Amino acid sequence: MSSLWLGQDHLVYAKGRGFLLPFSEEYRRYRYGDIQAFSLVKTSRLALGLLYSFGLSLVVGVLVLLAIFGRGDSFGPAIAVTAIVFSLVGLTLLALLLRHLILGPTCLCDIQTSLSQERIRPLARYHRARQIIDEIGVKIDRAQSGLVDSGGTAGTALASTAVSERYSIPRSALPTFAFTALAGGACIASLHLGSIAVAGISLLLLFAVSVLLLVALVHVVRRATPRAIRTTLWSSLGILFLLLGTGVIYYMIAATLNPAYTLGIEGPLRAFSNITRGEWLVFYLLFISLGLGLFLAGSVGVIAAIRWNRKFRAKNTLPDVTEVDENE
Repeated sequence: MSSLWLGQDHLVYAKGRGFLLPFSEEYRRYRYGDIQAFSLVKTSRLALGLLYSFGLSLVVGVLVLLAIFGRGDSFGPAIAVTAIVFSLVGLTLLALLLRHLILGPTCLCDIQTSLSQERIRPLARYHRARQIIDEIGVKIDRAQSGLVDSGGTAGTALASTAVSERYSIPRSALPTFAFTALAGGACIASLHLGSIAVAGISLLLLFAVSVLLLVALVHVVRRATPRAIRTTLWSSLGILFLLLGTGVIYYMIAATLNPAYTLGIEGPLRAFSNITRGEWLVFYLLFISLGLGLFLAGSVGVIAAIRWNRKFRAKNTLPDVTEVDENE
């Protein structure tokens, strides 16, 4: 509900209140020359992680019971609907748990001036807060460069925050985007070839992409990364979860109409390889759209990663903030 806005000579904190959407906003304006300190402290994220894990464990337990007692001819509409609901709840809890773990340690952040101390609610994740404080610290350092301390010496009040992280792209980003595009293309191909082997390869590629996306997101959250790379990685993960959710719904409905799809490992693969039949037109279009979205996200990511790597190599390395200040 709240946000931070960086101006040329001041910082604006829009403090929002509401549910899902901000119903009201209160604006606080801090001139860089008036800011005395940021206070940042890590907090425990164990409780929220345990809550997501507990809910996910319950969902997995229910799905295991449904798999044991709902095979073959006994797999009816009631079991299918129950399995769909619990599967979607499980995917949602898994997405929330992974997001919670990817974003890293939680924290509390306060901003202090000579007149007030305010909790900055948007800075609730430690790694991101450190990056933003470094960025703000550069502007504060410039604004306060002419101040004189109690001893009569001119200097900077926030010299410790003057050096910010260098922007970089993790090595895992480019192969992650490449595999994402490949997985999207394989999903589209498996819909038309009708081969169990191709469907199995597509599922393996999706599993590999999910692991690579998690690793790459952990890297970009913990270091300063161009926004285009970070946004494309999160978008790819979102499309992947939509693809998984659509696959769960399709499989449960298909298994209800044809219980043979619940037998062995070939059953689910055969269900996905037969999706081109006329009665599955809606799911076919959904899978085509999501597969194309995954392919485009991976392709855009590859182009962005190559472009940024070339820019970094052309400059050899981006200068530190201290080097920029000296040049100026």
